[in-house]
Amino acid sequence: MATAEKRFNEALDGVVLTYEPKFSSNLAKILPGIHPYFEGEVVKVGQQSIHIIVLGLSSAVIADEDIQEDFKYKIKHGKEVFVSKSHKNHRIKVGTTLRFVVKK
Repeated sequence: MATAEKRFNEALDGVVLTYEPKFSSNLAKILPGIHPYFEGEVVKVGQQSIHIIVLGLSSAVIADEDIQEDFKYKIKHGKEVFVSKSHKNHRIKVGTTLRFVVKK
C-alpha cells in the first residue's frame, strides 16, 4: 500500500492497514459452542430493527421477529428505544452494548 494511503480514518478511528485481504475460503463460518456470541454497540433503533456495529467495523441487524417478546418499542423523549415489559430499567437504545447470537 502506498504511503499516501496510510492516513487516519475518522470513521474507523484508526489507520486502514490493508485492502483486499486474502482468505483461504470464501465461506464465513460461525462455530457454535466455541464463541457463539458477538457483542456490539447499538447505533440505530427502529420499530422493526436494531442496528449494531460489531468490533467497531462490521454491521449487524436484529430484525423485529428476533427481538425478545419481552421488549416493546417506544419513543421516549424523542428517542427510539426498546423497553422491557418486566424490567422497566432494562432498555435498548443507541449506545447500548448488546450480546447476540447469529442465526443460520
